[in-house]
Amino acid sequence: AIALGLPEDSVQWIQETGTAVLYDKEKGMRLSLAIGAESAVILYDSGETETVTLEQPALIKDGRTFIPLRAVAELFQCEVSWKNETRQVVLTKNAGDSSDAAQNDSEGK
Repeated sequence: AIALGLPEDSVQWIQETGTAVLYDKEKGMRLSLAIGAESAVILYDSGETETVTLEQPALIKDGRTFIPLRAVAELFQCEVSWKNETRQVVLTKNAGDSSDAAQNDSEGK
């Protein structure tokens, strides 16, 4: 969430439904990612909803929740790029504010 420019308290886990929720107060949107679901739901503060198809679903592995980074980052208006020499994913938000969000991708994806 921090790499997306969101505060730490903007992420919520709903155990009963196996859903991760990211809230962007500035944009007035909540993104709900259910584990194993092929789509995500965006709920806007205005009451409108939108469903987005995901290339990969969110999953839990070794007790940690993994989300489809590119899809989520792009929904939060971030550009996603790959630095092959350092094996890092780079998120660039709006006017060049970049954050190294993930590194050491052992599978090279």
